[in-house]
Amino acid sequence: MSPVKGIYKCFGCGKAGNAVGFIMEHEHLTYPEALKYLAKKYQIEIEEEARTPEQIQEISEKESLINLNEFARKYFSESLFGTEDGKAIGQAYFRERELREDIMLKFQLGFSPDPWNAFSEYALKEGYKKEFLLKTGLSLEKDGKLYDRFIQG
Repeated sequence: MSPVKGIYKCFGCGKAGNAVGFIMEHEHLTYPEALKYLAKKYQIEIEEEARTPEQIQEISEKESLINLNEFARKYFSESLFGTEDGKAIGQAYFRERELREDIMLKFQLGFSPDPWNAFSEYALKEGYKKEFLLKTGLSLEKDGKLYDRFIQG
């Protein structure tokens, strides 16, 4: 820990960051919780505004969209590295463009399996709302049916 610079570095595990990041990691807190923890420790009063129901709804929706995008990233990445089609078609496509596997992993590339609605159906089955699939642009709707925006082509 370097109090002067306000940073830390663990040479055992390689983690590094600022004071808030250290508290988050060490105390297993979220960013707002870590700020409150530090404020309390140093007797700093934090004034918080009460959120309106509309603000709470907006925050909840944003978090849902972020969670859905992370779910999609994981789904497409697992499709690229964990399925036969992903390995045979997806990885072959990237290798033709001279991308190594470490680059595919670094940039979190993925693969969209057949059929045309595989992701949309899987997301719905896992409890994600149709409204959010459309809002993120991950899915499109035609004649009342969802289909994936990102498909093999």
